Amino acid sequence: MAGNLTTRDESIVASVNAGGSFGSFATNNPALQTWMTLVTNGATFCNGAGPGACVNPTTANIRSQVTGPALTFAVPFTRVEWYATNPSGVSVKIGEQAGNTGIGSDNTIINIRTWTFTSTWTVTGRTAGAYGIFALGIDSQGRALQSNVVPVTVSNT
Repeated sequence: MAGNLTTRDESIVASVNAGGSFGSFATNNPALQTWMTLVTNGATFCNGAGPGACVNPTTANIRSQVTGPALTFAVPFTRVEWYATNPSGVSVKIGEQAGNTGIGSDNTIINIRTWTFTSTWTVTGRTAGAYGIFALGIDSQGRALQSNVVPVTVSNT
């Protein structure tokens, strides 16, 4: 899955373990400390299917961050892909960013470098219900590490 290059949406089974445990991935990427995803503009989004105007945003702003030691931690991923698991349990690719376009920043006081990757997901036309958003960080060897799953709701308003 991690080596498949395409420009179309791809479905993956929600229970796929996309790269083994964090421990096995970290063994090959020893400086990696954390890998997490956030949705930065809320937890409920509007698909535009309601009778009136949307009250909630129609686009989810997604930020995924990986951390390691300050000043020395090179970006561990060649690309980051985002997926949303729909109410039926099917995960669909919703975005991608090349690893070399991540933004790095150092906090030398606490000795952490953070690489940040961002994406947006337009929910217009999606089925209303509960979704889970997660990122896959894919390294130069084609190994993938899945981030946490962020629950969001798609509504008709």
